[in-house]
Amino acid sequence: MLPPILSIVIPTYNRRECLKRTLEGILAQRGDGVEVLVSDNCSTDGTWDYLRGLEGSVQSVRQTRNVGAELNMLGLFERATGKYVWLLCDDDLPCPNSVDSIMEAVQEFDSPPFVFLRAAGATDEMCARQCAPAVPTSWREYDRDQFLSEIGEMFTFAPCNIVRRDMIDMAFLREQVGSSLVPAALCLSTAGRCNRIILSDRPLLFGVMGRPCYGTYPVFTRGILALMHRCRSFGFDRRVMRTAYDLNLARVVAAVIRDLTPDWKSFCLILRYGLLYPSFYTSVIPALLRKMVPQRHRSRLKWLARTARNFCRPAMSGEPKTGPK
Repeated sequence: MLPPILSIVIPTYNRRECLKRTLEGILAQRGDGVEVLVSDNCSTDGTWDYLRGLEGSVQSVRQTRNVGAELNMLGLFERATGKYVWLLCDDDLPCPNSVDSIMEAVQEFDSPPFVFLRAAGATDEMCARQCAPAVPTSWREYDRDQFLSEIGEMFTFAPCNIVRRDMIDMAFLREQVGSSLVPAALCLSTAGRCNRIILSDRPLLFGVMGRPCYGTYPVFTRGILALMHRCRSFGFDRRVMRTAYDLNLARVVAAVIRDLTPDWKSFCLILRYGLLYPSFYTSVIPALLRKMVPQRHRSRLKWLARTARNFCRPAMSGEPKTGPK
């Protein structure tokens, strides 16, 4: 038998009902040339019993102990046999035509090294109905800097990545284990090395936002900047990476602040790794003010924020010592 064209790999842990919803969406559209692999990270909620009932439709493996999300994920990359690997999370909603669209892109662009799906947030209604709408889409080709400028902070979103298996730099990914940024490292390292990315023009995937935790702050400040520093060697333009990190502050860090008040240590991280970026003043500080400061003091602090931004503006045009080099 010929090897599959696409391996859809799903790491999971204690999310039986979410996994069931995601697999129902994938199996309904799976055709020839597609394999589905799931790695259960030693779940205790009946996930493995559910997966054993899908034998013949899904290839499943169960870890003997919880090895952590990132090693569970990398193990799937090593087990996949398809020409392409799609890293799908166990709580995402693929559109009913996602698989067909990916296969069409692979054929249309003559086996590109990297395919990236735009994604959007799933609504409560989608989750309740366990469905997402079909989306007619087209594809465009980008180089590494055009791609990062186009997707901004979405390079951190794991299930957008469909990578040709011979392009996966496993050694580099293993170096990132423990950072919670292995999917982001997969995206940046592949895009940088291949310099040819095929991007959908509309979302083909709907993600369910999880509840933020305090570990989110170091990951999306210090961790992101450290990863970008490493990935500059793949050829990205410094200004493009600064802009992507600035968007990360505006759209990820500011959103987390709205849901989770930072403690003192987290606040210091935000300050240290955001002070010399414009979004720190336009998005992060307003989010902090709304969350932490009584209404009567906000106008005075907004004035201080504008003054600090004007004072730091000359440094913003360059690259801070804490930023990617």
